[in-house]
Amino acid sequence: MNVEKFSDEFRERFWNKVRKDFLGCWEWQAYRTRSGYGFLQARKISPFPMLAHRVSWALAFGKIPKGFFVLHKCDNAACVRPSHLFLGTQHDNNLDRDKKGRVASGDRNGARTMPNRNPYVRNRGSGLRGEQHPMSKLTLREVQEIRSKFVTGINRHQLAKEYEISDTHADRIVKNISWRENV
Repeated sequence: MNVEKFSDEFRERFWNKVRKDFLGCWEWQAYRTRSGYGFLQARKISPFPMLAHRVSWALAFGKIPKGFFVLHKCDNAACVRPSHLFLGTQHDNNLDRDKKGRVASGDRNGARTMPNRNPYVRNRGSGLRGEQHPMSKLTLREVQEIRSKFVTGINRHQLAKEYEISDTHADRIVKNISWRENV
């Protein structure tokens, strides 16, 4: 973001999209991302979309040093009030998040509260494994056959074709990544 390109017209248009509460946050009133951050496009200034709080910082204080983030003291993603913003590294951002209790840990962790929505929870939280899982394409006997055929020299691609599974799935089976509890 080139601070030198901020014209008076741009500054006026930017601040016209902000609702100023003189005691609290100044909230961005135009487009926001899903996470609530103000978002704008000004191709004369940057070929890429910009986050409103970063533009606010640049308007008030100048260029943002490389590797630094613009963080919120108020924890309001839509806030662009310069006095509510500060510079920090990714480490500072993580410490700030932890200090303010914005990290979901323990029983508040999404893996525990909504396992069906978490792609990293095995089998979407169903607890079913192997051929008991309703999406399973193979039986335990077929998995054992794949592994024994691979040892005899049949390659993964041929095994995938024979058992009508993807090459990646066959690879994960022979490497003991998938179906590892059924060795």
